[in-house]
Parts: sequence; structure tokens; C-alpha cells
Amino acid sequence: MKLHYDKWQTDLAELISAALGEFRSKAEDEMEMFAVDCHPWNGVIVLAFLAHSELKDAPFLSEAAEMAAWKYYDFGAGLTSWQPVCEFASRMRTMYENAGENRSDVARQFLQGCAAAVASKPVQDMLSKYRLAKGFKITIPHPDTAEECYPAK
Repeated sequence: MKLHYDKWQTDLAELISAALGEFRSKAEDEMEMFAVDCHPWNGVIVLAFLAHSELKDAPFLSEAAEMAAWKYYDFGAGLTSWQPVCEFASRMRTMYENAGENRSDVARQFLQGCAAAVASKPVQDMLSKYRLAKGFKITIPHPDTAEECYPAK
């Protein structure tokens, strides 16, 4: 199975942008951080927001490793626009599983693709419609190494 990473990245940007657009009306708080939790080996891509009120009450949540505890972790799960990500992410898992000794390179390529998708104009335009905290940050950490993949290199 051959995957065209540029198209995958462009399609992911469209999915993220649509999910952000659909979720916007539910996001009443000021947002401190936006994260993409990408696990190529599991075929999982999760979107998350850290709200200002959460950070005020629990400063330790500012660590990306704590994102699964955020109120808006996996906010896309209930959105119609995010539903296609399941099939989309399964292609990522297939590529990872078929990579043999190159699995770490494939994982890194997908994480960089997530970073490039988030840096794209459609996603950045949609993020700008949110109430963002003064120190707003975007994070796409490598789940195994904690290496920050955003901004795209």
C-alpha cells in the first residue's frame, strides 16, 4: 500500500479545520493549548484543547503528557466532521505496520504530517476564531519520546 503523504497531510488539515469549525460553538472558555495526540502504531489521531479554567485550577495540566486529563481531550469524538478520521487513521496504522525496520521513521513522518496540517492556513484560520489565551500554544508531542513535532520541521 502506497500512501501519498502530501495528500494525507492536506486531507488531515481539512478534517482538523472542519472539526474545529464544528466544535467552536461548544468552546466557551479561553483556550490555553491545542494538541494533536497522534499514535501511528494504533491508528489513532485525537484532538484536544486545554481550557484556561482548567489550567488555573490544575497547573500541572500544562504538560503535554497530561493531555488525556484535559476536559476537551478527544473533543472530536462526538463531531460529525471528525468521523472520517477513523478510516483515515487506519491507513496510517497499516503503513506503520508494513514499515518493518523503518517504523520509527514512518511514525516520525506521520507526526510531522500532523504538524504541517496544523500549521496550514485552513487550520490556523479556524483556530483564530477561538478565544485564545495570551500565551496560547500548539503542541504535537511524540508519544514515546516527548519530542515536540510542532512547528513542522
